[in-house]
Amino acid sequence: MNLIGAMKIAKQEIELIQISTDKAVKPINMMGFSKRVCELYLRYSSAADLSTKIVRFGNVLDSNGSVVPIFREQIKRRGPVTVTSFKAKRYFMTIPQACELIISVEGENIGAGVYILDMGEAQSILKLAKEMIEDSGFKHTFLSEDGKIQIVEIGLRKGEKEVEELT
Repeated sequence: MNLIGAMKIAKQEIELIQISTDKAVKPINMMGFSKRVCELYLRYSSAADLSTKIVRFGNVLDSNGSVVPIFREQIKRRGPVTVTSFKAKRYFMTIPQACELIISVEGENIGAGVYILDMGEAQSILKLAKEMIEDSGFKHTFLSEDGKIQIVEIGLRKGEKEVEELT
């Protein structure tokens, strides 16, 4: 569906900003693959003209699909907090940063291309879980202990990378 939509919009010969994802870099799942195919189509298709700009995001904190609301709900229930991999790292940005990136790409007199917000270093999902637990007034544990919220490693989902890449 991503590619069909991109093809239809590109034919309208309007300026276009595609919201992409870090999952489009060396994709290993269908969502990342479909975003990557759209990026390539929009960059190299004559139908897309030279006005196509692609904005590649990392994970937008507290948005739909973000791990933050999941962790928040798990902490509210007093755990366990589930982490796919203790080694997992992700690039994070806030909702205002995501909006600013889109606005800045649109507002600047820049050509077509792929634009990526400098989100610094990839952050540990385990560290995020620990900080959210502590910020909620609890202590964390990796074992089952009374009065502490347990953090459990559940394994990567099919098609999920341990560390995401932006470029």
